Amino acid sequence: FLDRFMEEKDFPWLLITDDDTIISPVRFAQMLACYPTDEPVILGQRYGYMTASGHGYNYVTGGGGKIINKAAVKQLLSLDDSCACPAANTPEDMHIFGICAKRAGISINHSGRMFQARPVDYPSSMISYRKPVSFHKHWEIDPVQVYEDWFRKSDNTLREHLKAKSVKEEL
Repeated sequence: FLDRFMEEKDFPWLLITDDDTIISPVRFAQMLACYPTDEPVILGQRYGYMTASGHGYNYVTGGGGKIINKAAVKQLLSLDDSCACPAANTPEDMHIFGICAKRAGISINHSGRMFQARPVDYPSSMISYRKPVSFHKHWEIDPVQVYEDWFRKSDNTLREHLKAKSVKEEL
């Protein structure tokens, strides 16, 4: 999938999410505006595997979303075939976005705005000021209501912009 991303001319960023991730497109775009597209960037909720031992690595966990730019993909693809997943059940977040990123010299950037769990799993005082970009998991919640409560207001700015643009084009 990284090879196909490199063929896309109009997209400097690739967002990889689970099928139960809720995201705000406007907040996503606002967050990415803070990062360069010409330097390797991998961004998401950073976890560590055996980092305290000095022999581990950081990786971006998948639930809240993983973001990678073309500069980082280019570095990953420049590695030899040893970065292909060794087995079908290999966790790609730990392998590609951890082990291979470390081998390629790409730093893993943590975002405190991309959440691995549902809003109810966090103290509201912790998440309300961060302007969340994403939440993960739909069980025992209504994902539409989560979107309404956390993202609708900020995403309305995009809807209004697109609506105004459409009206201008019609005129």
